[in-house]
Amino acid sequence: MNSLLKKMAAVGAAAFTALVVTAGPASAASAWCRIVVSSCSTGAIPPSSDHKIYVEARGNHICAGGWKVYDTGNGALVGSGVVPYGQVVRATIPGLYGRYYLKINGCLGHTGTISN
Repeated sequence: MNSLLKKMAAVGAAAFTALVVTAGPASAASAWCRIVVSSCSTGAIPPSSDHKIYVEARGNHICAGGWKVYDTGNGALVGSGVVPYGQVVRATIPGLYGRYYLKINGCLGHTGTISN
């Protein structure tokens, strides 16, 4: 019985080693927010492996709004745009290396997503 346990332990250790050594593709990150009063901010995410951030901002039929993407490290504004009444705006911001968050301005119901 002791021999069987040793063999099982060796097989388990080999499987664990293979699992640890094998790496899958990097997972995408995204963050979302919805305006309750006059603005909202998403959580911060890194850019994609090709150094891009993708933005989607959705307006409503009550008011126009806007979006801004900021670098969390230095506070620099790296991208911005307008969200017309009831429209969806999509943008790509290239050349990024830090961590970034999205701020949406407008009125109740506007939403924004930042992703890599």
